[in-house]
Amino acid sequence: ENDGSDRAAINELAGTKVNGQNSWVLPQKMLGIYFDNEYDENKLEYPLFFDRERAEYGDFILRASGSDWSSTLFRDGLCQGLTAENMDLEKTGFRPSIVYVNGEYMCIHNLRSRTNESFIEENFSYGNNEFDLIENEGVIEEGDDVAFNEWFALCEEDLTNVANFQAVTDVMDVGNFTDFFITEIWTSNSSWGHNIKVWKPKAAGTKW
Repeated sequence: ENDGSDRAAINELAGTKVNGQNSWVLPQKMLGIYFDNEYDENKLEYPLFFDRERAEYGDFILRASGSDWSSTLFRDGLCQGLTAENMDLEKTGFRPSIVYVNGEYMCIHNLRSRTNESFIEENFSYGNNEFDLIENEGVIEEGDDVAFNEWFALCEEDLTNVANFQAVTDVMDVGNFTDFFITEIWTSNSSWGHNIKVWKPKAAGTKW
């Protein structure tokens, strides 16, 4: 940390692997950092980001900015941050960092939290088996897909019919969904058609 200290703020054993659906082909790699039972600790206990209270992580990402690589290296984090005051959207932690691997300078990476089950548990106080988390229209990351399939079937009905549209709004946070698409449009995000995740608490009356 840039706080005048002469020693590392954290020093933990962790696993590392190259991440990214398409960005792995870039010269600068996106790296996933993972803490699990193979190492000394099963989690990292440290407040990685200044703008949130969360201080426990099972993993995080060193992101090379994806499609913004070789340009600003912070566009994604900036655009998420600009939604904080006016949009009903969750956002991941963001913090720029300088990365060295075995003493070799690897340039600027964005420190980001992952949107996985730990993100839901630690930001919204839900525990295991208390919510469903679905990726890319059907891949189960947490829970099951029973409620998801019911919701998806409702979305495939004729939504010009008021009753059908109301059935969707009963189980889906339409305001959150609308803010998501507004943000994707005004930020001109050309890489939005994948890595889509939806989640819902299992409790009655909650929404996707």
